[in-house]
Amino acid sequence: MITRATNPVYGGYTISRTKEGVFFIQGALPDEIVEVKPVSKKSHYSFATVKKVIEPSPDRINPECPEFNRCGGCHYQFITYSRQVLIKEEIIKDSLKRIAKIETDMLPAITGSEWHYRMRARMKINHNGKLSFFSTASHTPVTIKVCPVLFPKINNFISKVTFESFPDKISQMEIQVGEKGPEETVIHIPKIHYSDTEIKEIIKKTGNVLISTEEEKRESRPKLYFELCGLDFSVSSGVFFQSNWPLNKKLVMEVVDFVKKTSASKIIDLYAGSGNFSLPLAFVCKKVIAVEENKIACMDGKDNAIKNHFGNIEFFNCDVESFDIPENAELIVVDPPREGMSKKVVEKILNSKANFIIYVSCNPSTFARDIKRLCLVFSLLKVRLVDMFPQTFHIELLGILSRKM
Repeated sequence: MITRATNPVYGGYTISRTKEGVFFIQGALPDEIVEVKPVSKKSHYSFATVKKVIEPSPDRINPECPEFNRCGGCHYQFITYSRQVLIKEEIIKDSLKRIAKIETDMLPAITGSEWHYRMRARMKINHNGKLSFFSTASHTPVTIKVCPVLFPKINNFISKVTFESFPDKISQMEIQVGEKGPEETVIHIPKIHYSDTEIKEIIKKTGNVLISTEEEKRESRPKLYFELCGLDFSVSSGVFFQSNWPLNKKLVMEVVDFVKKTSASKIIDLYAGSGNFSLPLAFVCKKVIAVEENKIACMDGKDNAIKNHFGNIEFFNCDVESFDIPENAELIVVDPPREGMSKKVVEKILNSKANFIIYVSCNPSTFARDIKRLCLVFSLLKVRLVDMFPQTFHIELLGILSRKM
């Protein structure tokens, strides 16, 4: 079937509306004429892949990675980077228009390096003990020798190690590297059924590698070290941190700069992690209350506050839903997971006396849904793409809201 691709949508697709129905096409740019192959059908739409490009976009380029067409890790390598940014901004604006009924202009995107930016990668181990990513839209592992979006130290590890001795005992691992401090690569394995000694024998040729598991107590886990707005920042292995650390620092500075302008003295940081926003914000206000459900991340945050000599940060280890926002909170920062905020959390924010909300999101759809609810009381002032994940469809964005007068 030959058709014209139109609007980009979240997930790496473009839409085509035909006599045969609506198709979500993988591998096409807007306005390209392509021959497609249907791969699956739902009740109201179908999925298809590009079989042949008949009229290519001027923004179509050759992918950097030889495994691009097989590996599911990247989605946009065939698109110029400047067009990738525009596509993501279009998706954000479309989500706000459709879901929140808000039309808004975007501030210029915050961008960084297009390649070698990921300092954290979750990988599978195939039946031959090789490190792999899943192939596109399947659970078939694709062996990777080098990945152009991974940090060089992670690529160095991938190129040197195999786990053929334990193909049925290790199914996946997360490879993590820090920005500063010890030069170790950290391997975090959810479950492990053999001794550290055995696995260390396999990977000793790769250099400095530390092992951690989900069962380990925090004190036993290796640490990853970073610089954040002039602060010493660390997280325990297995704890979430932004994999594109240079761009994370730009995002944090954007938030800090806005907070300075508000003169807010008491800030609530919901979904605070290990203090990614809380610590730098403590420089510019009298009090920060950080709320984080993950116990280890919360303990890391407390340690980060102590070692940087902050006495004005208080960490609460609890579910955000169960936390009561203090009446004197002037500004609230939220950085929720992909599913966004629950109705209960949104309701608590609406009932608070905060004048400003800073919303960091990794999902434009749930962001738009939550913005629609928040705009009962607040107005959306600014929206900005933070392109944490070049070459992929993943979107990070920043929204700033102020209370309606």
